[in-house]
Amino acid sequence: MKYLLNIYSKRNLTLLFFVLLIASLSVPIQARPWRPDQIPNGNTFRCQNCHLSSNGGGSRNAFGNAVFSIVRGGTTAPFWSPALAALDSDGDGFTNGEELGDPDGDGIRAPGVTVTNPGSATSKPAPKNTAPTIASAPVTSAAFGLLYQYQLTAQDPEGNSLTYSKEGGPDWLSVSAAGLANGTPPENATGEFTVSIQATDNGSPAMSATQSFSLNVIASFSGWQNLRFAGATQSSDAAPGADPDNDGLSNLAEYLLRSDPRAANSASFVSVDFNASGQLTLGMKVRTDDSNVKVSVEFASDVGFGSPTIVSATEVGVDTAAGFRSLSASDTVSRSQQNLRFARVRVTP
Repeated sequence: MKYLLNIYSKRNLTLLFFVLLIASLSVPIQARPWRPDQIPNGNTFRCQNCHLSSNGGGSRNAFGNAVFSIVRGGTTAPFWSPALAALDSDGDGFTNGEELGDPDGDGIRAPGVTVTNPGSATSKPAPKNTAPTIASAPVTSAAFGLLYQYQLTAQDPEGNSLTYSKEGGPDWLSVSAAGLANGTPPENATGEFTVSIQATDNGSPAMSATQSFSLNVIASFSGWQNLRFAGATQSSDAAPGADPDNDGLSNLAEYLLRSDPRAANSASFVSVDFNASGQLTLGMKVRTDDSNVKVSVEFASDVGFGSPTIVSATEVGVDTAAGFRSLSASDTVSRSQQNLRFARVRVTP
């Protein structure tokens, strides 16, 4: 009987030990009901900010582990800080502060934010909207009387749709919602202009990118033809050598003198003289706003210009206020060497 009693006692001890072991393994991690009030907007997810269970207790999520590493035990001391706010505990690409509506961790909640769970990677804010980037290079030159066009293109990182608008530039230039900048500069619109075009996405909040560039508008004979002859540049009246007002000045000369090809005037394109060496010298006046104009003079002994001497005209003065350059070209032969010389001017517009 004594032997059996000993067996019974050992079994009870084993059973008791087993019960105690099970009890120790099933003790829950206690929830702290005051914790949600210690983080910004903590009442949105309450215990699930830190625990896998909506009732609290049990296993912690990643944010809960970060909190536990700071507070330990049941202390009610504050723990929210810029350092905790800067962490991305759940690894979803957003910091704890961004998810709880306090990005800098100062304890001040940002108004109007959508709060998400900093301990769950599947609960996160909508993707951040970033500004588009300009992809195209601007067209930086134009000529009056000729259509200017530049298609601005931009790319949006989030794939949002883009709308374009003119932020600055000359009055004649417009920009469509699709990004086409176009317009025809009038005759008096030469010089440098700053153009600014903005691309704006439809994200929330909307973001913009601006391209600014310098646009140089110059004079152009073909543009002048378009303006002066209502686009009929192929008509006989519009030809470079035509003289529709019969004043002795060709259209090209009228262009260089900034005069009206349909109103007779007494202006002269060429002046004739002799220099100190007795050489025939031609002086010419041309507009300053067309740098492409090239002027040369042919000198010859016969009116047929069989074997002419070609001299490039050089600049001898500039009247900036009036908008003219003074050019000059002299013959290589003096009148003491030959008393009969012919000259004609060639202009490349």
